[in-house]
Amino acid sequence: SAASRRATLGDHVHLVWAFSKDFGASGLRCGVLVSENKELLRAVDTLAYWGAVSGDTQARLAQLVADREWVDAYVAENQRRLGATSAAVSTELAVQGIPFVPAEAAFFTLCDLRDFLDAPTWEAERTLWQRLLDEAHVNLTPGEACHIVEPGFFRLCWASVPIEGVLAGLRRVGAVLRELREG
Repeated sequence: SAASRRATLGDHVHLVWAFSKDFGASGLRCGVLVSENKELLRAVDTLAYWGAVSGDTQARLAQLVADREWVDAYVAENQRRLGATSAAVSTELAVQGIPFVPAEAAFFTLCDLRDFLDAPTWEAERTLWQRLLDEAHVNLTPGEACHIVEPGFFRLCWASVPIEGVLAGLRRVGAVLRELREG
């Protein structure tokens, strides 16, 4: 961590940590910002009013992270499960012929569907997204929503769905993409 390497952070180093990543609690929107930049802290302070975490939630989360033994066990088991799911997802993507960017650690996989776009445009990406949603009943996050600089990449979030559901969804996506390839 940057904090362990310096006595002070200065104005250009900021530490950010969130429960959503380490605890697989997507949507919790609760974390920590450590910064010495007074201007940044003022700006965040004005925003925090609108997204404040309740005192009860803060107290419960503080209790949770204080139990180091439980945290260590949880993180180890979570990593094991995520690793197994990631391997199964990668295998099924390959079986379905769905190109993807291999990841070493994540809650999602980035699918490279550029070859399935009618044109290299954001509109074509939105059209493909809608088709996958309508026909495969799978909601992949379009790259445009993730600020990816090139159309055709889609984020497949698989960490919060049972593996059987993820694999079934990938088979449906694969069927729609095969139709596109053949048609």
